[in-house]
Amino acid sequence: MCICFKLVLGISKLWLMKMIPEKYRAWIYFVIILIVTIQFFWVLGKYETIESHKVFKWTLTIALPSSLIVVWIFKERITHSLFYSFPKRHSKKSISQKNHLKNVVTSYALAVAAICFFFYGTVMQTNDWFGIEKHHTFDTRIIAVELVQHARFRKSISGGNITYNIQVKYKGKTICLKTETPYSKGDIFNKTLNVGGLWGVIYEE
Repeated sequence: MCICFKLVLGISKLWLMKMIPEKYRAWIYFVIILIVTIQFFWVLGKYETIESHKVFKWTLTIALPSSLIVVWIFKERITHSLFYSFPKRHSKKSISQKNHLKNVVTSYALAVAAICFFFYGTVMQTNDWFGIEKHHTFDTRIIAVELVQHARFRKSISGGNITYNIQVKYKGKTICLKTETPYSKGDIFNKTLNVGGLWGVIYEE
């Protein structure tokens, strides 16, 4: 992950210095988006039990606003690099306003999604890899259970397309854990889980 971050940072610096030819920028964009997307779905399938709702909340409150600010700052640069930097691509002047608007919306959506995916995956992985990891043994009754059925492609990633969101007590607070193990309301949740040393996210691989 550190290598990936340094790579993205290095490319960004070269980008700002205009050392990367314009015709290659779209390809670099798409490669970065592809890498971030693979990382995101790899993280989704890696953990048997995870306090993912906490990280999802951070993504909505931190990464999403930040990505919108980035899009607002760079605006047309993102669209131009993605759709108009290819040598054989039609220029912005030669396409209709409707198609240009589609390109703008698509490029902004890709940028926002890539930033949010990168944030979510990075928090999950650094929580696992860095800091002094602790362990907590749960021996408590499950307060509530929500069954979540995912799209078909999720099955090929994690081995199953159904997960369970269970609510349990942890240090006097109610937390939500996502797990692939089937539980019912009122069951005893007896398991030792890891507590990430960097972000405090609870997980089990």
